[in-house]
Amino acid sequence: MAFLFYRKRSTGGVVRYEQLQPLKLGGKNGPIARHVATLKGEQSEAGWELPVATLTQLAGLPAAEEVTVLFDISGNGIVCLYELRNIAGLLRSGKVNLALDFDVLVDAPVGKTSADFKKAFELPAVQPKKRLREILVLGTDDWKWEKPALNLGATLVGPG
Repeated sequence: MAFLFYRKRSTGGVVRYEQLQPLKLGGKNGPIARHVATLKGEQSEAGWELPVATLTQLAGLPAAEEVTVLFDISGNGIVCLYELRNIAGLLRSGKVNLALDFDVLVDAPVGKTSADFKKAFELPAVQPKKRLREILVLGTDDWKWEKPALNLGATLVGPG
């Protein structure tokens, strides 16, 4: 399971993804901790949005339209790649509750292994959109991942 930066280029009817580097969202020097540090008290408690372009800048990559973040949870012969669209957050009681919105890129057995998708891959530019929302929690003491208070054992998936 990993968050990864990819360069995303569209040519004709194909989108090409090329891996740049891993992305560490947590940690005291991570992009989410730095973003929360820039917020004023009321703003962090009222909720905030963190677009991928801002996340890219906070992680030290130059702002570029062609950089995207993929969440890779491939395993057991199934390739699962989700493209991050947005992060919404809320700071309460020493925890940052996060809602990560994704577009599902690949979520099926595709006749290739996840290793075939690590460095670079191509997908059709027009494909059915399926959305996914994952709820995560970071503790603000050490900025490590914690278990959400309400654990339904489910991820929200909806049509584009």
